[in-house]
Amino acid sequence: MNRTIGCLLLLVGLAATAGCDAVEQIASGPKDVTIQVNAPLHVKVREEFVVEVRVQNTASRAQRLDSIDVGDRYLQGVAIQSTEPAFKQSLHVPLVNMQSYEYGQPIAAGGELVVKFHAVAVKAGDYSATMDVCINSGSSCSSQPIRAVIE
Repeated sequence: MNRTIGCLLLLVGLAATAGCDAVEQIASGPKDVTIQVNAPLHVKVREEFVVEVRVQNTASRAQRLDSIDVGDRYLQGVAIQSTEPAFKQSLHVPLVNMQSYEYGQPIAAGGELVVKFHAVAVKAGDYSATMDVCINSGSSCSSQPIRAVIE
């Protein structure tokens, strides 16, 4: 969490002193990865389901899954029960309205890591947000949309 907040403050500081071009360069996202998020769109209240995050490392060197951050709007209707592999730490980051699941999990060169979020639908409604997949640091993230329509 401290790293995420620190990076956000760094980005705000850079915007003020160096202009938006510097922020855009830093916040451009991770390189040499392909990310897919697979989740059911329609679920019923109390139904258990899996959200699968597939990260392919297309680089010729190892990289690291730093964290996966899930937007609060999605979590208003969905409860995360556990993940495979297990996260090291979970923290709420109110500055960006996200729950951060930290991994520090290596991804071999040319390899793939699949993270499964075991979830349950808890409240009827239409819930959408972003899921940020951060590679090598909390400031190099790819935002992926996620949505659940719960009946």
